[in-house]
Amino acid sequence: MNKPIVLLITTNSDASQSLKQDMEDVLKDKVVIESRTFSGSSMSELELSVKLPDLILTTRHFIYTYIQELYPEAHVILAKRDLSAPRYFDKLFQIPEGEKVLVVNETRTGAEETVEALMRLHIDHLKYVPYWENCGIDCSGIHTAITPGMGEYCPAQMDTVIDIGMRRLSPAVFMTVLETCGLDKIYLDRYIWNEKGVLIDTYKRLGEALVQSNTLGHTLQTILDHQDFAIMTYDENGSVTGTNRYAESIFGVERTDMAGRPVWNYFPELRGITEEKDVENLNGIFELNEKLYYIDVFPSRGDGSGSAGFIRMRSTLEICEKEEYVRNHTYRKNSGYTAKIHFDDMILCDSKMNRLKEQGKHFAFSSSSVLITGESGTGKELFAQSIHNSSPRNQGPFVAVNFAALPENLVESELFGYEDGAFTGARRGGKKGLFELAHGGTIFLDEIGDASLTVQSRLLRVLEQKEIMRLGDTKIRPVDIRVIAATNKNLEKMVEEGTFREDLYYRVNTLHIHIPPLRQRRSEIIPLFSFFSEQLGRRKPISADAQSLLLSHAWKGNIRELRNVAEYAMIMAEGAEIQANDLPESLHNELPQDGSFIASHEMKSIVEANNMKQISEILNARYQEKEIQALLDLLHCNTFLRPPLGRTGILSALKEQGILFSEGTLKNIMKNLERLELVVVGKTKQGTRLSDLGEAFLNYLHHSEAGFEK
Repeated sequence: MNKPIVLLITTNSDASQSLKQDMEDVLKDKVVIESRTFSGSSMSELELSVKLPDLILTTRHFIYTYIQELYPEAHVILAKRDLSAPRYFDKLFQIPEGEKVLVVNETRTGAEETVEALMRLHIDHLKYVPYWENCGIDCSGIHTAITPGMGEYCPAQMDTVIDIGMRRLSPAVFMTVLETCGLDKIYLDRYIWNEKGVLIDTYKRLGEALVQSNTLGHTLQTILDHQDFAIMTYDENGSVTGTNRYAESIFGVERTDMAGRPVWNYFPELRGITEEKDVENLNGIFELNEKLYYIDVFPSRGDGSGSAGFIRMRSTLEICEKEEYVRNHTYRKNSGYTAKIHFDDMILCDSKMNRLKEQGKHFAFSSSSVLITGESGTGKELFAQSIHNSSPRNQGPFVAVNFAALPENLVESELFGYEDGAFTGARRGGKKGLFELAHGGTIFLDEIGDASLTVQSRLLRVLEQKEIMRLGDTKIRPVDIRVIAATNKNLEKMVEEGTFREDLYYRVNTLHIHIPPLRQRRSEIIPLFSFFSEQLGRRKPISADAQSLLLSHAWKGNIRELRNVAEYAMIMAEGAEIQANDLPESLHNELPQDGSFIASHEMKSIVEANNMKQISEILNARYQEKEIQALLDLLHCNTFLRPPLGRTGILSALKEQGILFSEGTLKNIMKNLERLELVVVGKTKQGTRLSDLGEAFLNYLHHSEAGFEK
């Protein structure tokens, strides 16, 4: 039988090896764990073999996005990491209370997550300052740095660097690994407690310090008292040396009265605990005061034999409840059943986008269906999540389904669910469909234009009747859902061609939002690029040449492509600011291609008819209203200027109005205006001016009530 394969992809080889070792220590030979480190030299490093692994784990968002786009059928998870029991945290207690310390990681997100993890462990007596590569934070007056295995990013002037060990995969992510690989949940317990040696080592190192420092002893006792399990420590004679608050509540005895008494006074089954050759044989379920507890014995010796150590006690009922919570939480989170984005999270500088944002807020309070259209990568799902989070259904699930990624033979079973035995390979006990899982919330039907006519028929019934029937079942199940659909296709044209049902089109298109492509809202390119750079933890200034390249690029992949370019630039930039040569080769073509130029045959009939509305529409598909109008105003003035403005003068005048064009972009626009016969290009030093048609069109823009968009 072939073993499941899990692939780890990171940008740090040490982190990759650490995560791999953590999983192998627990899963042994049950799973094949492969690792790969992305150096950033080429995206081809992320290409996979024909046979995809059962699960792909990555710690970086851009890798997660790229793999999803390249291999939509792959099961890929953005792996959250955590500190469960940091190494050498006794050294942290020896730092004076209130002192500032750096918490260093590769990225801003990593540094902030490490701070949160330390606070959750109640190591909260210090003032933490997150620090990441090239962040530019002033470190003067700070002498100590804490890092989870990322010491290479620590400033050179630090007197002390405390390495608390690499962060591990969170329990929720590890649970997903188990579920994907079909492994028992007992491995989750082993994973969580695989760091038992950390606590033992800490007790040993704290021995002398506890005698010398009452504050340190109090801090450690506070940490133990905040644990959700009972702890009892014992010495080489089997006598109790310490307990926590949870243990006191179980036995009904204060810790001072328990100290010095034999462990077997409380657990007769543990008599001889110090002589046992393999104390793990003593682990098991015991009854105490008519309640069941699971007991783990952790020896201080690495060989597992007796001597000093500690005992952990957990209620079996609490274990079951927490496992159920982790399973449900993981299932919801990693299946996309929560919406993370709100309208306030969006970076919007364009007036049209801000109008769409307000429109979306109004739509949120309606229960009507919403259709969001726009090119791939424009942010349709961000709007869908924001609408959900602003709606009265925001406490319910947000379930997303992508029709383009679902194989035709699985669509119906995924959407509507199935009963036990409905088909060969059906899960025992059946399975809920996505519509049932979305009950009380919102279902997001992404790429609905890719749904087959058969599936469209069933969708229509669900949307009209608000009822579903599982495959292999005769029972009708009501569902309370709000539908948001999205597509990058022209559904009206598909209706005319007979490839999309007309009745379904009008059912989902009650409320409509069209998101323009990034090339039509260039004012957002630089702010978004800066946002992504900061999100990646390495924000740097952008040189003028680099800004010109960013602004002149066609952005066929829209915001998704922009984020990848920002990630690429952050990896490649070595200087204090991002230069043009730090950007991908695809941005270095001076003139945008494939659709930026207007074909001559496309213009002939429009120009001959002097159709102002059509001229406006075709320019609107490529450029922003204020940019074209400002340029035409300048060319109108050029008729009266002596000498007329040349290309450099036009660029300078536009810049004063806040419009940034590269020289290549201006050439491109001028060429299109010439093809539309809106301008007359003069000979050398004669400048470019508006034609009669151009003057008429400019007048149309200034006086038309509908303006440029009409």
